[in-house]
Amino acid sequence: MKRKLSPLYLALVCAGLTACGSSDKSTAPTPEPVKVYHVNFVADVSIDGVVCADTNQNLVCDAGETRADMTAGVAKLSSEDVAVLNSYYVMRSSLTTSVKPMMHYLASAAVADNSEVVLNPVSTMVSGLMLNGMPQDQALVLIAGSLNKQFKLDLPTDVSLLQQQDQLSQFNPKFDTMWQAITSYAMQSPALLAALSQHIASWVGMTDDEMNYFAKKIVSYSSQLHADYPMTDTGIISFADGGSFAADSQDPQFAGQDANYGLDKTNNDNSDGVAGFSYQKLNAKGEQLAGDAPEWSCVEDLNTGLIWEHKTATGEGVQDKDYLLVYINDQRIPTQDEIDEASCDDANGVCTTAQYQSHLNALEDDQGLCGIKNWQLPSFDQLYSLMNFGSTDTGSDGVEMAVDIKYFPHTADNDYWTGTPSVENYASMDQSAYLWTLGFNRWYMGATTSYSYCITTDDCDYPSSLPVRLVGTK
Repeated sequence: MKRKLSPLYLALVCAGLTACGSSDKSTAPTPEPVKVYHVNFVADVSIDGVVCADTNQNLVCDAGETRADMTAGVAKLSSEDVAVLNSYYVMRSSLTTSVKPMMHYLASAAVADNSEVVLNPVSTMVSGLMLNGMPQDQALVLIAGSLNKQFKLDLPTDVSLLQQQDQLSQFNPKFDTMWQAITSYAMQSPALLAALSQHIASWVGMTDDEMNYFAKKIVSYSSQLHADYPMTDTGIISFADGGSFAADSQDPQFAGQDANYGLDKTNNDNSDGVAGFSYQKLNAKGEQLAGDAPEWSCVEDLNTGLIWEHKTATGEGVQDKDYLLVYINDQRIPTQDEIDEASCDDANGVCTTAQYQSHLNALEDDQGLCGIKNWQLPSFDQLYSLMNFGSTDTGSDGVEMAVDIKYFPHTADNDYWTGTPSVENYASMDQSAYLWTLGFNRWYMGATTSYSYCITTDDCDYPSSLPVRLVGTK
């Protein structure tokens, strides 16, 4: 059946279109409004000051960081940059007095647009623990447990803990006193916050004088955390534009890309490492070498402060990139199956990761390779800090490796041991222990948890041996 269109219907349609026999070329398309992201903040009504998105995580509101004034405990951050939702937030009270204005409270990322973020002592301690690598759920349990025990409260152990303002009236001034005492002895840092939070059960019941004395111990404890160094960036400096993953500039339709943030953006000069990576070659005594030195023994990561051993590619010697070692965390003797699997040929040679650590520590007349006496297996996060996802360079095997080849040319096309345990197959019949491993081949790089190590001779049906790259610190 055909529908008959009335003249009135046609007139109404044509009135809304630029077609129907004529067009108005002077009418420009209406631009879409710019998206603005907002974060709302709530603190104690007595607080006036400044709130900022602490993008470099130094606990200071630096020039260039998005900020807003706080009045009577209320503030709102607004930005066209979606990164404002993914930052830690620093609140600085107008009452703080120091040469470098002291952070008052801290909170973690809002994530969602128009979220409400509470800034208080609890949010500060939880965020400090998170900055030092503790998952949020664990941090919440730790803080709630200490406060419940000390003040006989029944605080929740989930994220609603951050909203419990009224029940913490006794605790908040104690936190302020302790935080000010600590920062009078040392520069504020995430490690200080983590140490304060981990020892909350020790100081929360003290008098002000006792807390001032205990503050020195908190500073000492923080030096043992080794978590206040910054991690490296991804190495990605190209953009995706819908048709390619290698565009030189960002298409406005694809905002918020990795290449537009972090060290890859701010430190991308390639003078001492590609993209945002920054390295220094060292000789066997730990002395600095030129970036183009043809021979070197170690590489210092100037971003993290970690020092890495340099490998060889001759096919000989225990420092060869393909030398395979058995993981061992005690003094047991490797089984024959493990020895056969590894690169060693007898149990008295360098067959295990522990023996290799001792080997590097004894080099250079017992001064240690590059002057380092604490060579050890890296944690997963430490080894991961070398990962360069933007690399397309080939190593000495002719394989593209996700690492800065100028400084780490001899990288094995294999998975590397780390010292970080995994729980894979923990509940199965296989009683072996497992470790995270990490591979750098660009075509199947990433983490694996399927490598087990032997605990006793009875669970060594499938012995594993892998290369290592040990790490040390000065």
